[in-house]
Amino acid sequence: ATSLRIDPDALDDASPHLLPIGRPADDVTCHILDQDLRPVPVGRSGELFIGGVQVARGYIGRPEVTRERFIVPPSDPTRRLYRTGDLARWNADGTIQYEGRTDNQVKLRGYRVELEEVASRVEEHTWVRKAAAVVTDNPRTGSQVLVAAVELNERTAAVMDQGRTDAGHHQSKSSKLQVKAQLANPGLREPAEL
Repeated sequence: ATSLRIDPDALDDASPHLLPIGRPADDVTCHILDQDLRPVPVGRSGELFIGGVQVARGYIGRPEVTRERFIVPPSDPTRRLYRTGDLARWNADGTIQYEGRTDNQVKLRGYRVELEEVASRVEEHTWVRKAAAVVTDNPRTGSQVLVAAVELNERTAAVMDQGRTDAGHHQSKSSKLQVKAQLANPGLREPAEL
């Protein structure tokens, strides 16, 4: 198991976008590295890697994921570090500030969901040209929901234009979908309106 001590006192003034993690526990080393696995200066953002005796050897039966997540840093070939996928930075006082994820992974009802994987699966359907997925709050229930937005292929879009829509569909005024880390499509309705 990989562990890191979280300092609850550091959360008092936390903004929703930058969460203080605190300092590493005594037997844990934390490294904030750039894409070339070089340490970044204090105050600069990088990916958080965790080292120490508690770092596992890898994932059982998953060598490809092990190679991706457990790395040997060029600066010290005797160490193994775990790549967390978290963006963070060192503060001047030696604490770590969490800044988000390097991927589009989110937590939904306790499960980790990769938004790009959801979009990719939706795009496997023949009627979809492009898709994006987001987690948003349902204003009616207050719970989080996974929403997929799609750009239809021309043939399907023509059928939808003829008024053959089901209650679960909403056609946005904007026909183009911009896919990035977030949806940039103000024409999408809230889930409660769908």
